[in-house]
Amino acid sequence: MGIVVFSKRDIVTHPLSISLLENWSKEGHVDYFTIHTELIIENCSIHRITNKKYLKHKRVKRYLMTIFFYFKMLYKIFLFKNKNIYVPFSNGVVVDKILKYIKGNNLIIFHSFEYNESNLRASKTADIIIHSEITRLKLTSFKMPNKEHFYFPNVTGDIKLLKEYSNADVLCKFADGRIKLLYQGLINVEKRCLKEILEALKEIEKSTCLIIMPAFFTHSTELSKLKNIIKELKLKDSVLFVPSIKSPDHLGIVEHIDIGIGLYKSNSINQYFAAPNRLYEINQFKKPLILPDSVGLKLLEYEFKGEIFCCNPNSSSSIISTIKRANENKTETKMLTQKSGNFKNYFEELNFIIEHFNIH
Repeated sequence: MGIVVFSKRDIVTHPLSISLLENWSKEGHVDYFTIHTELIIENCSIHRITNKKYLKHKRVKRYLMTIFFYFKMLYKIFLFKNKNIYVPFSNGVVVDKILKYIKGNNLIIFHSFEYNESNLRASKTADIIIHSEITRLKLTSFKMPNKEHFYFPNVTGDIKLLKEYSNADVLCKFADGRIKLLYQGLINVEKRCLKEILEALKEIEKSTCLIIMPAFFTHSTELSKLKNIIKELKLKDSVLFVPSIKSPDHLGIVEHIDIGIGLYKSNSINQYFAAPNRLYEINQFKKPLILPDSVGLKLLEYEFKGEIFCCNPNSSSSIISTIKRANENKTETKMLTQKSGNFKNYFEELNFIIEHFNIH
């Protein structure tokens, strides 16, 4: 089985893509083309277009480097025949359109992480579409009933935690008996309701502390804004920043928290109906997750009682009461993850589809 991966963005922060590549590399050779990555996978050739200083360059130079990446990527597609092309993100309207005309006998597998116009446009080229959340699958399959759709939630199967990333002692010492609340992901004070979370924490810091694991690509301005709010609210002893850790090693932190929290202002169909990918990461450790009270997420709360708790993300009092409710009513179950199906069976089914297309 030959797999070719094209992605402008680094997949190092996406456990779903990493799990796929690790599995496929056991079945056959994988060629991964990207602008830059620190990822190392056995039996997988990593083709870096540029160095790790890409993000430090000025915007104009980054645009030129990206255009160069597109041309090199498309040239490589011309060279590959009868291969499986895995596209984990939309790489831009130009590339998505060109893929349609040069795909030939190649099988294109698109991995959709959000439901939006960009992903729908990219999905038109694909033969197979992988979804990391069930609502996104339903919405996309309704729009594109002629495609092969697969549900692959954010679970990692066999969890192998490295001791250096466990940090159980560090977290417990900092918490000092308090509830350990975890926020992981994008640092954006307004969009992710981080100010509201901190204002809630101020009222309950004697019983609760906040662990923050920023995303790899964190804007320095937003991080400074967040730290200023922490300083103004005098929460230095109640907020702990941990380093951004490569997936799936970051699960060594997730394993030792008490409650996860992922709030955001819902301003798209994807956010109103689809749960965040981290839901499955936290749920597989039997930890509850606090989410916004949008339509789709409240339905999940109703179905998976004790695993998901919803609150008004704009209200610190609602956040406080939901943290208390989650701590008092959480269940030691992970029905949500179990319902997603067997991890290994997913790979077997996907590999069967690939073989069915006679792609080797």
